[in-house]
Amino acid sequence: MTAKKADVTTAQGQELRRMANSKGISRQQFQTTLRTVFPRILDAIGSGKRVVAVDYPSWGNAVFVDDVPVCLHRDWSEAINETGSDTPDSHIVHRMGHLYPPTGWGVIRANFVLVSNQYSCLWMALDWAKQYGLSPASPRHVFALARHKPNLHHEMLKIDPAYVASPIEQEFWNLDRLCGVWFHGGSRRADAKSSGYSHGADGAHDWLAFLRE
Repeated sequence: MTAKKADVTTAQGQELRRMANSKGISRQQFQTTLRTVFPRILDAIGSGKRVVAVDYPSWGNAVFVDDVPVCLHRDWSEAINETGSDTPDSHIVHRMGHLYPPTGWGVIRANFVLVSNQYSCLWMALDWAKQYGLSPASPRHVFALARHKPNLHHEMLKIDPAYVASPIEQEFWNLDRLCGVWFHGGSRRADAKSSGYSHGADGAHDWLAFLRE
């Protein structure tokens, strides 16, 4: 088959190989990047977006979830109930909507970066996200993510149970809390757990949600 003039060439691939070798990138590092980072870079280039390379945090993992519909003006309790039917009406999370007012109107498409909160150190995750221009996802974004990806814990996070939270901390009932969603088996439940308390070994079940362009 004859290559089209617009196709990427073998010479361009060799140039990428030369740059990687000159920077001391190992074969395994390159292969990992090829699977995780390059697809996002190519998607951004193809759509004309600004390319932002995001490295994994030194303490854990990062998972990327793109093109999630988020209704910015959704009623707070309605957004919680759409997350899953396992959140009791009496749960404290229903009472926190005034702390997270809508940030706009209409439905947007959001791109998420989920970061493992392995040591329950919120400030580490916030500092890591800031260097890449990633903004904290609101609880409304996280509720929409759970609605759009009900099997997120199995399909992408590869852990069960998992707690995915907004990193926007608010004090309520004398505790600093992070609103988010528990994924456990086939159930989903909104929660507002203490930001200083992690679940599982070294908080392995806890994830924080950020937004990228």
